[in-house]
Amino acid sequence: MVNHCAMKTTKIIIMSAIAVAAGSCGRIDAVTSPEDFDVVCLTETVKAGETVRFRFSGDPDVISFYSGEVGNDHDYISGRVVTPEYVLTFDEQVIDGKQKDQLSVLVSDKEFPELTWEEASSYDGWIDISNRFNLLGPGKETGIRSYTNVGYADISDLVTSETTSLNIAIRYTATPFSSGNEANIIRVKNFYVKSKYNGTLTDLYSWSDFGWNMVTKFPQQSSRASEIQENNKVIQNRLGWGNKEDGSGTYQADGADNWTVSKLLAFRKTLDMGPDHAIGIKGVNDVKKDSYEYSWDRPGTYNVIFIAKNVNINGCKEKVIKITIDVQE
Repeated sequence: MVNHCAMKTTKIIIMSAIAVAAGSCGRIDAVTSPEDFDVVCLTETVKAGETVRFRFSGDPDVISFYSGEVGNDHDYISGRVVTPEYVLTFDEQVIDGKQKDQLSVLVSDKEFPELTWEEASSYDGWIDISNRFNLLGPGKETGIRSYTNVGYADISDLVTSETTSLNIAIRYTATPFSSGNEANIIRVKNFYVKSKYNGTLTDLYSWSDFGWNMVTKFPQQSSRASEIQENNKVIQNRLGWGNKEDGSGTYQADGADNWTVSKLLAFRKTLDMGPDHAIGIKGVNDVKKDSYEYSWDRPGTYNVIFIAKNVNINGCKEKVIKITIDVQE
């Protein structure tokens, strides 16, 4: 049986102890609302990259800031689930040749556990996305010998389910070499898959994630090989040259048909980015803040939020101030 009298006596003793402690340490006042806090913005229209100064009045215990950008937007403090775009990009080098359309970029959802040239070339599920890039022309026509970015190819339409697995293939073909029909040497590097949301690109997959595997139709000579150069992070495609060691002809008479295929990569139709968070401007133990400066890199209209709080053991009271900032080009 519960002894209510004993419980009551114990409660009185505890409350008395608390009262004595409070009296010895000083009285803790009720928390007050930070109504005297205010923010004045010197200009609400700026250019991207320019600094905006916000001037403060009042001295709350805590000041927090939301810029309105992704990751720092007060509207998403409970979480952010987004539908991103997915893009591919890489740098291409094309030198020496005259043949057109030697490089193709393709995508499929097929797994190749033991990739062979026959498997890759005979599979009819490849989706050719070459025209989504600005691929370089023949080396002897363009005269461009440096690596050049070929743009960003949107593949969001290929992510058709909540979880989609895709692999990427780089195909290099060359017809037999002859005067006026010289094959190009084509190299690819800086290959990335990126997610894109609200204009912001984020690296999703880079070189070490692709697990590239190259297969070729014709024999390759070691000194002029098409190959994956792991140290340089480069995929090199080229035509062989000279007589074959077995006496069966020349390497250049074969032409080329090479497939460099990645492993399957996972894509999600929606991404849970978690909650957005504030930037802390002032904490309880910090000195008074008179102003704060911030700049936005991207044009747009941003809903800026300042939250002022007074806090102590008795609770917390806050004041929210909203300002709209127009960031122009």
